[in-house]
Amino acid sequence: MSHHQYHHQKNDYSLYGWVFLILAIVLTVGVSVYYFSSSVGEPTNNRQTISAGNGNAANQPSVNEEINENINEVPEDDNVNEVANENVSAANLNIAPDVAKSNIAVRYPQDGSIVGLPLKIQGEGREFESVVRYRVKTEKGIILADGSMQADATDVGRFGQFFVSLPLDLTSITKATVETFANSPKDGAEIDKVTNNVTIDPTLRSLEVYFSNTQSDPKAECEKVVPAIRSIAKVEKIGTASLEELLKGPNDEEKTLGFATLIPTNAKLQTFTIQGTVGRPDFTAELDKDVAGSCRVLAIRAQIEKTILQFSTIESVIISIEGRTEDILQP
Repeated sequence: MSHHQYHHQKNDYSLYGWVFLILAIVLTVGVSVYYFSSSVGEPTNNRQTISAGNGNAANQPSVNEEINENINEVPEDDNVNEVANENVSAANLNIAPDVAKSNIAVRYPQDGSIVGLPLKIQGEGREFESVVRYRVKTEKGIILADGSMQADATDVGRFGQFFVSLPLDLTSITKATVETFANSPKDGAEIDKVTNNVTIDPTLRSLEVYFSNTQSDPKAECEKVVPAIRSIAKVEKIGTASLEELLKGPNDEEKTLGFATLIPTNAKLQTFTIQGTVGRPDFTAELDKDVAGSCRVLAIRAQIEKTILQFSTIESVIISIEGRTEDILQP
């Protein structure tokens, strides 16, 4: 055998070796993939075999399913979320949950009361889009007023304060019905209606006297005050009369409705004047004597200012004590 033939045969053997090596690698990879796929699929097949071979096991819920069912189980007649929301809203308003369920709580006018003009309607409500409607009608069904109020609710499902002042055109004592309600968003029907029968006396003047209120503001925000409505005989100096009513503090009926004052009980009004559109009340030194804390100072200012600003001709208020406007009502 020549040297050339020997070299050619050697190359043939090397080529065959490479081919056999590649085939061996492919075969090894294929077998490995097959066994790997079988092992991954085996648990699923085993579970299916157990379920098919044991009827009781197939019908038993898994532990996780049973736990989930227990967590989500709710009595058919109870809406847990609704009850929880009512209790939360009632806590925010500081009223009983059964009252909160009505969605409208009217603070004024109270049923059977004698009220002056303008007729004021005030309370809390939680209705669709915070809209609360009112209707005032006589015993004969004559409509004196019909409209809507916007409750200042901070979020959906929470109570917000509503208020309206109605200058009714009446010259004689009139028995009337004040209806407060909402319109159903589903069909427009009147829902959550509160009906109060009142006697409107046009010789009386209704006033807004501002206090803090634990029902309307259970978080006790410093500057949040709520009007208590009082009816007094008509007087010439209505601004002075309003401040004098404020200094009296809440009466017993108002206290049961959550009203409270932070103004010292021995403080007195000396004068009240109006200069242009500025109301200027002057008080005795007791107004800020031993008054500590910025929150109380803010509340006192808010009570006085809001009571004066109920009158449309007054745009701002400057409070003074013994004639001083500087360094008063400091925390």
